[in-house]
Amino acid sequence: MHICLLAGRVDRYAGSHAYNRELIRRFAARGHRVTVVCFEADESTRSHADVLAISVPPQSSVPLLWRFGPAFAAAYASRRFAALNVPPADVVFAGEHLLIRPFRKRFPHTPLIYFPMSPVVSHELRNQLSDNWQYRVANRVYSGIQRWALEHADLTVRFTHVTCRMLQESYPDLRPRFRVNPVGVDVPGAVAQPPQQGDTRLLSVGRLAQWKGQDLALKTLATLKHLSWRFDIIGDGECRQQLEKQAVELGLEGRVFFHGFQDDLESWYRQAHLFLFPSRCESLGLVAVDAMAYGVPCLGIKSDGVVYVNANDELIRHRETGLLADNETDFAAQLAYALTSPAELGRLGLAARRQIASENTWEAHIARYEELFGEVLAVRSSRFSA
Repeated sequence: MHICLLAGRVDRYAGSHAYNRELIRRFAARGHRVTVVCFEADESTRSHADVLAISVPPQSSVPLLWRFGPAFAAAYASRRFAALNVPPADVVFAGEHLLIRPFRKRFPHTPLIYFPMSPVVSHELRNQLSDNWQYRVANRVYSGIQRWALEHADLTVRFTHVTCRMLQESYPDLRPRFRVNPVGVDVPGAVAQPPQQGDTRLLSVGRLAQWKGQDLALKTLATLKHLSWRFDIIGDGECRQQLEKQAVELGLEGRVFFHGFQDDLESWYRQAHLFLFPSRCESLGLVAVDAMAYGVPCLGIKSDGVVYVNANDELIRHRETGLLADNETDFAAQLAYALTSPAELGRLGLAARRQIASENTWEAHIARYEELFGEVLAVRSSRFSA
């Protein structure tokens, strides 16, 4: 089968980028031909797929015009796509919003599977953009594309049921055809849990951005200085300098460590006791699933549909496979409980690993996609032959 993947970036530096990278490798390993249309891809991806790269939409530095960047980016991506020699495919798997409508315009009869990595674009944009005018323009552009994709896609695929409900509630007049495919991860072999003596090792992995919630983790830990812990933060991003300053101001030097991007995450997962996951906006949280696969329980905050928009209550089973706080105040209470209950963290970690091993293998994940591809191809074939 020839699969065309529409992606923003394909590399190792963000969860969604790394997921696309591994998805391409897995499809190719199953014998599928893969074409990727994207803004950037690393060399590893090029060894598994035909990569057609569109340069990243330029950012305007003209006063006021930069606020209309999302509208310019959509027009730019459409023009650049039109100039590409994109081959016809059996099915298109579309995650990058700026490329969906240009592809459908070129190939109106190719089955379209929509796969939005963000839960609802308006929620993600609200967390990313502080300028109100820029948010309004971006929301008009991207929510318009998301609405179109939900209405026109043969299927919309999400990792969880809760994110399907979020989209349905955000677009109540639409009736998207949803399918849930639990995310795939590599589940390691036997994992020895780290010793419980000494400091409780806390871990965060991911982009250092405002909506990821590392600031809340630091603020909470400042109230728990009397307990024994160490917090390792893996990742880089626009908020790193701000977070480092916050850690110093809170008096957390020598207990909070910023390590930047790390190639080898396995060693960090293997020495952690608890994964802190206070992210405000996530469709799932691939790093949290990875942590659980290594037997590291997660502490997250439930979605309230306003400030916190995530699928944590579908991923984390409170006091069974991890800890799930009702709100930010409860986050502090649950973290205090974790730091004073090291043996409980060991039990939760083992249960978390069993959960992921039974529900989230890559083999099952890819097989479910192949079933979906067969489904949309059969429906399209019967529609056009009728």
